[in-house]
Amino acid sequence: MDYNLAHALFGRFGVLIPLLGFFFELAGIITRKKLVSNIAGGIVIFGSFLVLMAGATGLIELKNMLLFHENMNIFHLHYIVGGILTVSFLIVSIIRSILFKKESEPLSVFY
Repeated sequence: MDYNLAHALFGRFGVLIPLLGFFFELAGIITRKKLVSNIAGGIVIFGSFLVLMAGATGLIELKNMLLFHENMNIFHLHYIVGGILTVSFLIVSIIRSILFKKESEPLSVFY
């Protein structure tokens, strides 16, 4: 049960905080200010960390459900979407971390 609460907390904030960071990214593109871009990158990386924590606690919860032979059919779509989100935010956090260190035009366009 504790992992379920942690998973809910990380999942909710892990989706909302990167969304806020992406709005800051748009503001950084429009204003062309380096400070706004750095703040946006920090927000996105922090939010991506929360998504990865949500994915980890979700895997622990899945393991517990398998251990107790719970009915998992109702959570099937949740596991698929959660897995896709976790992998995509892992990629986003890696790209954003690279963009913190050096500015790369092709990588910025891909991001």
